[in-house]
Amino acid sequence: VTDSTGSVDLTSVGQSGWRSGATSLANRVDGGATVTSLADQQVTVDIEVTDAQDAAIEVADHPLLLPVFQGSNFGQDGSASVSDPVVAGLDGRFIPVQLAATGILPQLLRSGSLSDLQLSLLAMGTAPNPLDYQVWLSSTAPGSTVAALQKAGLDVLATQSVEGRTAELDRSGTALALRLFLLAALVALVLGAGTLLANAYVVIRRRAYELAALRALGAPRAVLVRAARREQVVLALTGVVLGAASGLGAAAVALPPLITASGNDGPPLWFGPAWAPVLGLLVVVVVLLVVVSDIGARRTVRRALPELLRQVQE
Repeated sequence: VTDSTGSVDLTSVGQSGWRSGATSLANRVDGGATVTSLADQQVTVDIEVTDAQDAAIEVADHPLLLPVFQGSNFGQDGSASVSDPVVAGLDGRFIPVQLAATGILPQLLRSGSLSDLQLSLLAMGTAPNPLDYQVWLSSTAPGSTVAALQKAGLDVLATQSVEGRTAELDRSGTALALRLFLLAALVALVLGAGTLLANAYVVIRRRAYELAALRALGAPRAVLVRAARREQVVLALTGVVLGAASGLGAAAVALPPLITASGNDGPPLWFGPAWAPVLGLLVVVVVLLVVVSDIGARRTVRRALPELLRQVQE
């Protein structure tokens, strides 16, 4: 046995307890394998097995327990033992593993294993099944990566990106439905503000007559503007509170059937509101309605001239 530096003395004659990788669980053959010769850079090993055992010599160029990051569903369905974890290797054999951690994996989500590719290849005992390689690149990866992969003998069949996947989802029916909801919200906002302003103009003559009487009794103009504005703001805020509550309730009922999960292995979907944009929109709505209320109140008080008292109230 040699490496780049020369001959390697693996063990002495008579050493036993060699590791066997021929069985599905890579059992150790304690005492059943003994080195009988190390002459001429060759190792000779006698292996004693019973009818119920199978054994072979495995090159110790990888850990006995393959380190893996496992999906969090591992062992929950009873198909794997958490105390003695085993996964299917690239060649179809079962390989004992050491769980480094569990969680959610890219694309595989909660079901699957993530391990070092080189160690996984070394752990194979036979030719692997056809492999589907995926190379994940960050946004800072060099542009020559694809050419380097092709030079290494890999055929690039398809490329995907986060931006492309996002654009694809933006063209889906779910995204269209959400846009329609947003459009309906904006239309409702415009209608609400327009209704408030139209109401101020419709009742301006009647209210101006009442405010003119108050001005004749000595009420300051600023007090009348503040009172009229406060009345409009109270009405507007009542509508905002009721509209926001009913909108959030309707969204909680309507969104879950629209947004379906791609599988049961992913993280739980969040159907609740994105509070930052919701609160931001509410602030914009309140500011807009306050401005509209102020415009209507000032116009109403401006029309509240004492000369109106000589006219017949309509």
